[in-house]
Amino acid sequence: MVRALYRKNTVLFLLALVWFAIACSREDATAVEEIQNESGTNPNGSGSGDGGAGAENDKDNTLGGRASLAGAGASDEGGMNGANDADAGDSGGGAGSENNHAESDASYGDGGKTIAEGGVEKPALQDYTLVVNAPSSGDMLEGSVTVSGMAPGFLNVEVWDPQHKKPPLAQATPEGDGTFTTTIDVSSLATGSTIWTVYAWDSPPGESFNHTTSVSLQVTIGTNTCSEQTCSGHGVCMVESGRAMCICEDDYHAVGLSCVSDQIEVDGQPDPGTKYVPDGYQLAFSDEFNASSLDTSTWNTLAPFGVQWYSDSDQKQAFVADAVGLSNGIATFTAQPSSRSDTNGQPYSSGGITTNGTFTHGYFEARVKVPEGKGLWPAFWLTSSERWPPEWDVFEIIDGVIYGFPHPVSEGRCEFIEGAAGPDSTYTIDNVYGIYHIYGFTWTETDLYWYVDGVLTEHYEINAAAGSNDPFWLNLSLQVGGDWPGDPDGSTPFPAHMEVDYVRVYTL
Repeated sequence: MVRALYRKNTVLFLLALVWFAIACSREDATAVEEIQNESGTNPNGSGSGDGGAGAENDKDNTLGGRASLAGAGASDEGGMNGANDADAGDSGGGAGSENNHAESDASYGDGGKTIAEGGVEKPALQDYTLVVNAPSSGDMLEGSVTVSGMAPGFLNVEVWDPQHKKPPLAQATPEGDGTFTTTIDVSSLATGSTIWTVYAWDSPPGESFNHTTSVSLQVTIGTNTCSEQTCSGHGVCMVESGRAMCICEDDYHAVGLSCVSDQIEVDGQPDPGTKYVPDGYQLAFSDEFNASSLDTSTWNTLAPFGVQWYSDSDQKQAFVADAVGLSNGIATFTAQPSSRSDTNGQPYSSGGITTNGTFTHGYFEARVKVPEGKGLWPAFWLTSSERWPPEWDVFEIIDGVIYGFPHPVSEGRCEFIEGAAGPDSTYTIDNVYGIYHIYGFTWTETDLYWYVDGVLTEHYEINAAAGSNDPFWLNLSLQVGGDWPGDPDGSTPFPAHMEVDYVRVYTL
């Protein structure tokens, strides 16, 4: 009886062990399935950058929640693929992998919001991250273009190009999950290559912000049809590689889908009218120099702060009134050797003009022809009437290089964002000397933009502490010699002439 009971209890015990083992194995399987469903596909995929090798469904890599997307080319099975590392993108700010277009400081973090996709929850983008899903750098745009992406933590997204800032091309308010979508009709925009910059701020439009970021895209505004395109009557429209273009007759060249006479470039860039003026800006000041002499109620013929030269840079000219002359709608600034008494010992006389009044913010434009020669230092600039710095140099041209420098108050913010000149503020073009070019400059409380013939060469972000709200004088001058350009020598052609067709200032 005892043995029978023992055998019975042993059997029951063994059955219990088997049942327990089966139950545990089911729980383990369920746990593994739940882990895999929670993690989804590895955000890095097989082509991850800084996030490691990242094989798909690798729990150790995925569940860590810190699989960085800072390197280009993450797998698009991971939710947000691709990346916009500073070194991984196109010229327009960085396309990531093929199906994602640009990303700024994007990473997946612990404990963040989640994005549901296909029934799978994934770690979401951290707040204050901007991802542009469409369009992509390199795209040709026509008709109605959708701009979409993710901007968690931000309250305002705007799309700008060099001519459309205030107001922008488009504006969107991100949804609660950070998604944003807006559309732009590009049919009215100038055709050709341009840069679209998508900005995001953590405040509504017009209000102060604590966080901002941007993504730049190199795009082409164009059309793939020749319907109703006449090429200005001087060429034939043809579609090549899916893009419409003009094949122009002799003595004409293509500008977008127009054929323009070569003759207008003999003397350089023609007067563009309001072509480069940002939307919403209105003419507030201009001098077309059509009078017979300089308007001294508007200008004086000294440098800012009433001086003839700046000794700290060892300049060799003295500004004198009769070195600025007006004829046929052109202001001519003449530099030449001089021993006259009013140069106060300086070996050269030259021309410079400074506004009697001041400006705070605006779009500033001048059509200028500068002379070539060792030691010549033509300049177009603005400087605070209250202190130095701040100063914004629209151009200083030395040895064929166009320099556009900001000189902020040192305690303020002044950060290079983008532009063809790069952070060293140097830009070169063919035939900078001897023909007219259009020099433009936009100054707001938060941004500075430089343009040469409509090309964005520099964009800096600034703040009030940098001096962005000071009143500034405007100056044009032909300086001679000094520490930077060196002094003239026997090769310098004198007299040297800088010619200014007009100066215009537009404000909001």
